[in-house]
Amino acid sequence: MLLVVGRVIAVWFAIIAAIQFVTAIVMTQWQFWISGAGLLTTAWAWWRLADVWREATLNQPLQTARLLRSKESAKWALIALAGIAATVIVMATLG
Repeated sequence: MLLVVGRVIAVWFAIIAAIQFVTAIVMTQWQFWISGAGLLTTAWAWWRLADVWREATLNQPLQTARLLRSKESAKWALIALAGIAATVIVMATLG
């Protein structure tokens, strides 16, 4: 179930990134390129985080808790947050 949730979130971020790239081409604004890259990075990180979750659900219950709190899980969560932060910061400069 967590695999599906992670993949669905990743696909939504990828769709939004594609919209940002199309907007960048039409509007010729550099902020949209950076925003699209940030969202694409976030989508990729969610995809990888879903893989970590899938691996966690395949393991025994005691190992699952350790894996979800592992450095691998934290790394992909931080990459996802960094992508969102970059997008928000860059889009704030459009105003």
